[in-house]
Amino acid sequence: MSQRLIYDRFMHELWRESIQLNRETISPCQPLQHLISNYFVLQQEGQCPTSAQWYILPDSSAHLIFYLFEKGNTVSAKWAVVGPRSRHKMISRQNRLFTFICSFRPGGMAPFVKPPLSELTDSSSEASYILKAYDESAYEALTRYALQHDLSGFVGRLETFLLRASESATIIHPVVSAFYNSYSDHPNKPQLDVAAKKLGYSDRHLRSLLRMHVGHSPKMITQIDRFTSSLLQNNHQQNWASIAHASGYYDQSHMISDYHKLVGTSPEKLFS
Repeated sequence: MSQRLIYDRFMHELWRESIQLNRETISPCQPLQHLISNYFVLQQEGQCPTSAQWYILPDSSAHLIFYLFEKGNTVSAKWAVVGPRSRHKMISRQNRLFTFICSFRPGGMAPFVKPPLSELTDSSSEASYILKAYDESAYEALTRYALQHDLSGFVGRLETFLLRASESATIIHPVVSAFYNSYSDHPNKPQLDVAAKKLGYSDRHLRSLLRMHVGHSPKMITQIDRFTSSLLQNNHQQNWASIAHASGYYDQSHMISDYHKLVGTSPEKLFS
């Protein structure tokens, strides 16, 4: 019998309820909180069943991920920049020993990377190629702390790197912040032309700025917001018509259409 999916609202992932994952959530230091929402630490993921898979869901956040993985008798490290997602991805975490996820706020990653966020959407790239202030000594120190199971040292060294990098970086683009304040998070979302006019930009210019700094178009951002809202309200009673209305959809068929675009199936089938 297939076990139901559980939504983790912090990591924005789905997994089967039988999976036991050792996860710790850490808040970033105060000077980084306007750019970074949370750190997530996962340990001994490789001890999960070999069949275990995670649904990595569409979102508007980019992530800086460091992990140790075992291949044969060798333990290796990887540091990667993972862009925002417009579609879901299923992954296995087999062979991973330690994962540290630095989850940026929408637009928060843009000041740290070389290309516009639109070029990183739905992709994962080596941090050494993407980060403006990449520091090999930081990578080596993070690897050492991870191997020593020194989480305090790991977080301290990472934040030293991020704080130094942020000195030459700008804040989240003010238009991105204004968009999220007045449009994306608003319960009654206005049309794009209304939001653009309120912010003093043309539709086209607003689309361009959001794609550059967030990685998504305004339409995709609002699709993801509605989708996320529906996940938060799903309590497995599956009154989908009520959930659709409460999440900002026109009706249930509108919600089903978005689910097919974002996760490839209907909400009923996903959570059956």
